[in-house]
Amino acid sequence: MKTLYGCIVLGMLSIVPLRVRAAPLQDLLGNELAARLQAAGEVRQVQSRESEPTLLLQGSLEEKVAEALEGLEPNLLVEALYLYRKPETANGEQWTEVERTTLYNALSALSTLQGIQYYSASRERMRTFYESSYLVAGPGSRTPVQDPVVAVPPERATLYAVQKDLTLGEHRYRYDFRAAPDAFLFVQENLTDVYVVFVPVLRKGGMRTAVLVADAGPWLVVYAASAARIPLVPGIESRLLNSFNNRTDALYRWFCTRAETAFQTAQVP
Repeated sequence: MKTLYGCIVLGMLSIVPLRVRAAPLQDLLGNELAARLQAAGEVRQVQSRESEPTLLLQGSLEEKVAEALEGLEPNLLVEALYLYRKPETANGEQWTEVERTTLYNALSALSTLQGIQYYSASRERMRTFYESSYLVAGPGSRTPVQDPVVAVPPERATLYAVQKDLTLGEHRYRYDFRAAPDAFLFVQENLTDVYVVFVPVLRKGGMRTAVLVADAGPWLVVYAASAARIPLVPGIESRLLNSFNNRTDALYRWFCTRAETAFQTAQVP
């Protein structure tokens, strides 16, 4: 899973409450997909060769996800939808401005990706996904900087990170963040070439991970897509598909941990 990312998003909003109500699941997904997601808690689509997104949300940032993926023209795509139930202490109709800001800060804290785990099917055990993850001052810098903390989520922001995962190695990434009253989006893009067993499989900008979080009243709908434009070499293709599947699941578990902390923090006076 392009990650998300680098990347992954007005002062009056700090004193004016949000007026956009959270969309019901059916408005975001349509009746059939909403029913599938509520029944299973997760819907997944894996494609290679000819890859177009099929699980996109119908929301305010939907076109930004489409732009990110279409600009890449991927021939490998893993999509997943997850349904996250907000804690009982959270606002059940729509997130409050405090909840929204706290969640934004939690998701833009890219250093917290360090040490997250995924299940390795080949090793039949949990394995560290990101061995290291830290923000840097710019695309060519290695100088670490602190995770941002904002008083009001900006409409857009760009962060740069150096991250080492145990499948693809250490690389530089850009994360482009977008914030709307009812949703957050971050898109991760690789800024360095990626090699697998000394074979160049991903060029700079050839892999993107998008994570969109939409408010749906008592729920948050999380859409995650990992996409790449690669030479479709047997063995490498299946390895990257497995890696992307692991990436989306690991990112969602990370999201759940960050969201729980954010909603708890938002309740503190």
